[in-house]
Amino acid sequence: MIIPLLLVSFGLIGLWLSGELVVRYSLQLAYIAGISTLFIGFFFVSVSTGLPELFVVFNATWLKTPALAVGDIMGSNFFDLAMGLGIPAFFIRAILIPKKELAQTIAMLISSALLILFIFAHQQFHFWHGIALISTYAAINLFSMKLRSESNLHEENMPHVKATLQKEFVLTSARGTAFKLFCSVILLLITSHFTVTYAIKLALTLGWPITLFGATFIALGTSLPELTLSLTAIKNKEYALALGNAFGSIWDQGALMLGLLIILNKQTINLSPIRHLLPFALTAFAIVGFAIVQKKRIGKTAGFLLIATYFTFILYEFVGLSR
Repeated sequence: MIIPLLLVSFGLIGLWLSGELVVRYSLQLAYIAGISTLFIGFFFVSVSTGLPELFVVFNATWLKTPALAVGDIMGSNFFDLAMGLGIPAFFIRAILIPKKELAQTIAMLISSALLILFIFAHQQFHFWHGIALISTYAAINLFSMKLRSESNLHEENMPHVKATLQKEFVLTSARGTAFKLFCSVILLLITSHFTVTYAIKLALTLGWPITLFGATFIALGTSLPELTLSLTAIKNKEYALALGNAFGSIWDQGALMLGLLIILNKQTINLSPIRHLLPFALTAFAIVGFAIVQKKRIGKTAGFLLIATYFTFILYEFVGLSR
């Protein structure tokens, strides 16, 4: 058991580091292109930070263990909301809701909650569900792109772009950054396959349900890029980026990646083993929603409640295993 545990831990570290590189170079490309901060968080960064989960989907499909990917997707969704917003709000500073972004933030919150409700309402998914999820994901992002004109996007971000690039001493060349991004994605693919392979072996050795293992240990490893991005964004007072990343990750994983998992697997995808996550996820949505609507900020109290909700879920999972 020790050797598989060490190998999975090594794989998760590799996922984290390669995911960090993907996020960094994706963000640089987005800045060079002059994309707005909220849209960067909701679409561009949420996709790049979600690549570890995406490669888990591909590898779990290849190894005929879609249950691991299901657990990872839903567990990562919950982690990104509860811990991705809770930890920065509690340990760094309150997450302020910019007045000009309030309506869009509330819209993203509501749409993300409705997506989670839709997923758990069905529990068993077939091919056409996958088509519907991916089509909805595409429609949401096309709508988001139309909210801002190209000129406004460049004006909003160019000063921040230059300051960021100069501070980090990075290549301003789009070609050079794209090459680094490509290499990071290849590294991410390799570490993902390694992690999934040994995670399956470890779960079987421990006698744990594959879905549970995916929703806890694997979700923790694949969600670290999102958490690191949120911590950095809040530290730099990029509140819209952190919020867009949290809600965008829910759509990225819950719609795009779950849709791909459903389409790629010929068998019915069953979410019933993870259905008990729903009340914890709804609690987290309620905490965030109240803080945004009533307080216009996610403060230390809300952050503590989000963290407590996540650890209550983990405790519930492991208490269930001991029975």
